[in-house]
Amino acid sequence: MGVPRLRWPGADSDKTTKSMCEGLMALAKGLNLTVRNVATHTRKELTEQEGMEQLGAYSHLARLLDKCTVARHRDDSATNR
Repeated sequence: MGVPRLRWPGADSDKTTKSMCEGLMALAKGLNLTVRNVATHTRKELTEQEGMEQLGAYSHLARLLDKCTVARHRDDSATNR
């Protein structure tokens, strides 16, 4: 069975759609590497400003992900959704 994926709406051939897909993947990966991993492996206390900036970055990512659709593999049955 296929794995459901989030997709930015639009035609795959559209340059904006392609840019958004690549950008979302890079943003999510970048936040994971620079925020989550660093916070997990260090004991450095964040300032309020740093925390708000990081929260803002995650909020922006979440807003963009809300606009995505879920793409399922054509062989997935309705019962697996």
